[in-house]
Amino acid sequence: MEIKLKKLITILLLVAAYNLSAQETDDLRYGFVTGLNYAHFNGSDSEQLYSRATYQIGIYTQHKISDNFVLQPEIILSAKGAAEDVTINQDDLIFTYKFSYIEIPILVKYYFTRSAELPVHPMLFAGPAFSFRLASELEGDLNGNTASQELTNYKTSDVGMVFGGGIGIPVGGDEISIILKYTLGFVQIDQSISDPKDYRNGVFTIGFGYTL
Repeated sequence: MEIKLKKLITILLLVAAYNLSAQETDDLRYGFVTGLNYAHFNGSDSEQLYSRATYQIGIYTQHKISDNFVLQPEIILSAKGAAEDVTINQDDLIFTYKFSYIEIPILVKYYFTRSAELPVHPMLFAGPAFSFRLASELEGDLNGNTASQELTNYKTSDVGMVFGGGIGIPVGGDEISIILKYTLGFVQIDQSISDPKDYRNGVFTIGFGYTL
């Protein structure tokens, strides 16, 4: 836990230092983002699992690279996981894997040139994402009776790729964004000593951003 926290603090300090250095230019903007997650597991052992609706919320900065390209580092609190139904004596037992991560995507955004006929600002983006697990538990629900236990046999970090697109809507000097994105985890997160499952995080997000 101490090593994980040190890594997280180091990355947050590096992001903060980079943003402070960029304040000397006129090409730095700030924003916040929130969204609805549809989280699931990918991997060869995930066929019986299905998505669970969760959330994400975070902040970001935008650093103008050119008229069309923007670098956007983000710090996001993202809930992930999956769910599974098991039938026991004709009753449905629902298992829910609940994970929460601090996620740090570093996105490169391409904004299509806006014209008078197109008042919105279409965009595409992609970039790596580094995640650090804050909490994990397995919850069981049988006929409304629930119980949960902490999951300790899962990796404390994840690495993945974010890609998606959206539109920006100018509001004065600010911008409201509507985005669709997918976060694909590369790491097999179950590290059980006996019979580890091939589970990898996947999250489809419908999000909204506001850039100042």
